[in-house]
Amino acid sequence: MADKIPSAEKMLAFLADASPEQIRKVAAATWDADESLFGGDFCPKRRESAARFLGTAWDRKSQYWKARFSDDEALKWLLSLGAVDRAWTRTQKKRRRHPQSPVKQEPMDFWRETVEARLSRWASRVIAEGRQSRVDMPLGRHWLESRANDVPVQWRWLHGVASTLHDYLYTDSAEELIRERQAIRRMHADAINGLRALEAFMGTEFSRRFEVHAFWSTHRAKPDHIRRMAFEAISNVDFDAFYPAKRHDATTAERLLVASLSDLHCEMFKTPKPEAIAEIMTLPFIRNPLDMRGIERLCAKRREGKKAVDRAILHARDRYMSARQKIA
Repeated sequence: MADKIPSAEKMLAFLADASPEQIRKVAAATWDADESLFGGDFCPKRRESAARFLGTAWDRKSQYWKARFSDDEALKWLLSLGAVDRAWTRTQKKRRRHPQSPVKQEPMDFWRETVEARLSRWASRVIAEGRQSRVDMPLGRHWLESRANDVPVQWRWLHGVASTLHDYLYTDSAEELIRERQAIRRMHADAINGLRALEAFMGTEFSRRFEVHAFWSTHRAKPDHIRRMAFEAISNVDFDAFYPAKRHDATTAERLLVASLSDLHCEMFKTPKPEAIAEIMTLPFIRNPLDMRGIERLCAKRREGKKAVDRAILHARDRYMSARQKIA
């Protein structure tokens, strides 16, 4: 099974049905089925009902997963790849150990612990803030819905890995990214010029005559000022550090694969997890695998490039707020 790569169509079908959005839709059905529970927020005395609701939502997601993917070729293929299993183990290294999936415990015990932990944190916050009365509901609808719609981290990771492998096997994302990199500076200059032109237009007599200026002042000025200052702030950012490839060569696709996995891991685990990426690189269909040193260097460059852009945009926001205060 490990050698039999699924078709692009089967991979895409798996990605669509295993997406976090789809799993959340399945969980959301619980609200319709158990609407009688939600006449208002859950008070602390109704913790048993809250735990029962969360358990129901989890069971429905698990049942959907098992029914939909019981004979899914793409999932079977992924699970048969030893490198993927080893990569998942690597992602868990040095992470705080959270409770195992509720399906491996007594389900209601797990959800009772979840509800009690929420109540404990809420009570501590109320005491710390010195509040005399309750101003929010510890088991409110928003919190319950968020917990019910949580997608287990392993499912999200597996979906992300499947997506990167699909792009590697069946798309020319590397070529598209290189073309974008070549056009990015021109696009950047055009964006600044366009925002400056828009700002100048709104100051003309034509604009004032037709009362466009009033709309601009109340609804558009702040966002577009921030955008222009942000674009100007990133003028000196090293765009090359943000892109994993400058030209198309033998390892372009592999560098893009590493960058995509690094982004996935940084989003989920706050670090790029190069050891896990190195395991993925051992898959037999990877044409030009990168060594550990190359993976670490590319992850560090990718991460720093993203941080540089974030710092530039935060700097632009600070500049705007400072200018706004002086005007006021």
